[in-house]
Amino acid sequence: MQKKDRRKKKRKSIPESLVITDPFRIETMGSIRNSLIFLRNLDYSIKLTNGSNPEMAGNVINRKLVDYVALDFKAKPESYPEITGVRYNYWCEVKRTVLVLRRSDIEYEYRMTYVPGLSDEKDLMFLSEFLREDERLFVVVANPTERFKPHGHVPKVNFRNMVWRYQALNEEGKC
Repeated sequence: MQKKDRRKKKRKSIPESLVITDPFRIETMGSIRNSLIFLRNLDYSIKLTNGSNPEMAGNVINRKLVDYVALDFKAKPESYPEITGVRYNYWCEVKRTVLVLRRSDIEYEYRMTYVPGLSDEKDLMFLSEFLREDERLFVVVANPTERFKPHGHVPKVNFRNMVWRYQALNEEGKC
């Protein structure tokens, strides 16, 4: 029996894949790279999300340390600071990460959480125009919670390459 097969057999109750969220904010490339190498040696499939550090994204993609990338869009470029609640506008970094993805052979997807009252139809229109023909944007509509009560409406739009994902709400508006 091969070494990897034995490892998989030992960890049969442990997931076979992992999602690493927001690793690009880690300041040192060495720590994330070493963590990904360690996980890769355990034969995990690795999905990466976010994209605020295009250099790091390119590095881990080129080294084949990840299998899939999900890039989260927040809004059109001028709305990024308001939507994210951060003064710095990360749009340039996100756009550069998009270029990294488009030049690579890795599988990827774009995602957006549509927040009624914060997001608007212009955000959707911009993202629809930004996408290439072979790219998809998955849009998830934010659900209201006790702490988060979005207001506004969800536009009835169906742009090319845009897939809407709705989560079923119970009568109280909770999942």
